[in-house]
Amino acid sequence: MEIGSGSGYVSIYAFVNVFKEKYPYGILTDISPCAILSSWNSVKMNKIDMYIDVIQCYSAECLRSSITSLVFFNPPYLPVEDYDIIGIAWSGGRNGIEAWKEFFDEASRICLKKLCIIIFIFSTTQNIIEILNKVLDICDYIEIYYCKEFFYETLCSTLVRC
Repeated sequence: MEIGSGSGYVSIYAFVNVFKEKYPYGILTDISPCAILSSWNSVKMNKIDMYIDVIQCYSAECLRSSITSLVFFNPPYLPVEDYDIIGIAWSGGRNGIEAWKEFFDEASRICLKKLCIIIFIFSTTQNIIEILNKVLDICDYIEIYYCKEFFYETLCSTLVRC
């Protein structure tokens, strides 16, 4: 499951190269109709449209609880308070973590209760302490897997087990 799939690249890469045998079915969601079209075209181009559904909805609100054991998300994280309908794709809210909180809550809700792995990206432009505190309130394991410096920030991939 990927929340906020954008082009679908992350899920398609993971599905084709890593997870196809263990997770033979995937769901990609995004609020943007343009992102959904891009994800669906990418899924079809990679000939995995019989294994992956692409759904337009906000976060994972359109899905029932406890349906998956693996969730990816790379939420909008730039700390911007005011934004329009286009800005929802890149603004993380006032502190850069409001969208992250919503995605994490939804990821936790749709994950199976016995085993839940959530993989997400965070930026040093966000309130990292608040992110770590929220994760550790719900989950018992967190690993910051890989960090890469860019112009004014560092992006880190994070694996969480709940």
